[in-house]
Amino acid sequence: DKEKGRRRGHDGAREEVDDIYVARAIGFIEENEMNHQDKPFFVYLPLNAIHAAVTAPQRFKGKSKLSGRENKILWVNESVGKMLAALDRLKLTDDTLIIFTTDNGPINSATARKKGHEPTGPYRGLKTPVWDGGTRVPFAARWPGHIPVGVTTDHLIGLTAILATIAAGIGSPPPDGAG
Repeated sequence: DKEKGRRRGHDGAREEVDDIYVARAIGFIEENEMNHQDKPFFVYLPLNAIHAAVTAPQRFKGKSKLSGRENKILWVNESVGKMLAALDRLKLTDDTLIIFTTDNGPINSATARKKGHEPTGPYRGLKTPVWDGGTRVPFAARWPGHIPVGVTTDHLIGLTAILATIAAGIGSPPPDGAG
């Protein structure tokens, strides 16, 4: 149901939604592998694992030793790993820009906090407030030959600027009004 963030008729999807999305994304890349060797492609993979309407698969139950939310983060890690492994296997890694980020900071996980986990580190606030803890999100990019391994920056990155930044980086400006 829409109120709970789930589609009707997919009762089991709560514990497998990201496995389905990752498999389909990898399938798209594999099906078009010959085209991708010479022609750019784009995959947008919005993972659901950390959202409330989703439950971590049984293989992650208790694995983080913190809480259910942190078990779901392990599911995200596995999903990203599968995507990276597929690109390696298909020999597409060197020509592929990977960006990993999220849309907001964490929620309060009282169980994890009691066990010493501070999801926002030294920053004040959580998901939805304007404080740093709610607006600072992970952002990692990998593009062999273009982004040096291990480089970090203290510069502010605005997710709203990603379209224009990537377009400039590949020398193909977006159409007027796009993004």
